[in-house]
Amino acid sequence: MLGTLLHELVHWRLATEGIPHRDVNDEFIAECVRVGAPISGSTSAQNAYREYQAKRRYEERTGRKYDEAEAIV
Repeated sequence: MLGTLLHELVHWRLATEGIPHRDVNDEFIAECVRVGAPISGSTSAQNAYREYQAKRRYEERTGRKYDEAEAIV
């Protein structure tokens, strides 16, 4: 129950600050990871989480932001 509450508080905090706060937004996923909140079990949220992890691995491996790499293509 505490994990669910923390997850919902992340939604609330980001929403009140005008930051994207859907389960599939990178900003939301990053904040959940930062505070240790669980990611939703929905298929779309789990897919977004896997994509988020792949982006972070790319950034760690290359030292470049993922968005910068997309702009070059």
